[in-house]
Amino acid sequence: MSVITTPQLRSLYSKAKRTDLPESYSTEFFTYILGIYFSDRAVWNIAPEVPPTDDPKERKRVDLAVKFFENETYNTKILCFVEAKRASAAPGYLIEGEEQMFTYCHRHCHWNKVPYVYIMMTKGAMARFLIYHRDEDQFRGMFEADDPTSGPNSDQFHDPDTDAGGSYWDAALRTMKTNPNAVPVNQAHEKQHYMGKTQLPKGIIRSKEDPSCLVATVGKN
Repeated sequence: MSVITTPQLRSLYSKAKRTDLPESYSTEFFTYILGIYFSDRAVWNIAPEVPPTDDPKERKRVDLAVKFFENETYNTKILCFVEAKRASAAPGYLIEGEEQMFTYCHRHCHWNKVPYVYIMMTKGAMARFLIYHRDEDQFRGMFEADDPTSGPNSDQFHDPDTDAGGSYWDAALRTMKTNPNAVPVNQAHEKQHYMGKTQLPKGIIRSKEDPSCLVATVGKN
């Protein structure tokens, strides 16, 4: 199923996928569509230009972050980093961006003592979904069939306007939302955790071989 379902999304999607436009159009598209999935402003916030740590000397910035207000403290926590690249980005540029993101995630998880953080690496209007695990100090794919070691090649980016890609996007974003790395405000009674027992979205099951891995029963591009 395509998740490009409104004229507004269609307009932003069409510009983000053009190779003659800057990556700011990719950022705009992802800001908008993430705002649809994470629409409850009492819980979620889409923030631009986010540093990986709160170190006052920190100079690095990630294009976007999906944040949530933590239960009781109302401090904001990062659910997902989003790094936007233009549709015409060369493979070397994508690899460099992913290597930088690995460093950012390592620093973020150790600084904030969180077990993992989600990542969306984008190319135009397409996205590659990853998870960084602090204890393993490595990326995992969002689902068991994903190969995080293959690098950001074309088949690792999912197009939200195709049946397979849209289904993957929907499953990935709902998995993030229902499996945060801390407890969002107003959700203490239904605490959920990626590595623990949780009510997973439709189309997602746990791997029998490794319960810490999630398996998408939806298609891929």
